[in-house]
Amino acid sequence: MTWAEEAAEHKAHWNELFSEESARQELGVEVFTRLFQAHPDYLEKFSFGKGKTFDDVKDSAALKTHGLVFANAIHQMYQVIEDADKAKASLQHVHDTHKTLGITAEHLMSGFEIMKQIHCEKVGEEHFKLSEGFKKTMHGWLLDGLK
Repeated sequence: MTWAEEAAEHKAHWNELFSEESARQELGVEVFTRLFQAHPDYLEKFSFGKGKTFDDVKDSAALKTHGLVFANAIHQMYQVIEDADKAKASLQHVHDTHKTLGITAEHLMSGFEIMKQIHCEKVGEEHFKLSEGFKKTMHGWLLDGLK
């Protein structure tokens, strides 16, 4: 399967689930909920989490807003994913802003893995298989911008 074919397949799954803003916000909040539960120390990296516990922020407008911003960035990337250069470029702003905040590749990969897990739960593992080449490229996009 070519890059464009595999990308189109993943784009179709994404759009089926997350074309509505409310679905993207729900996804984003779920990603950060799981991330902060697995890594409570990550909360300190966020302005809305400094000196707070997850219980303090779990229902906050700031968490919902950041969840939507996160999911919208992924959504924008998926809209151009068949063109690898455009998709990678769409993530540049994410890299630029996160680098200045001390967010590392490890932090981003934790979020990516959680998002992938949620996506698999929604469509079933058999519908969310990433080829090794696709995975390597996606991981590279996430990691390269933070070096």
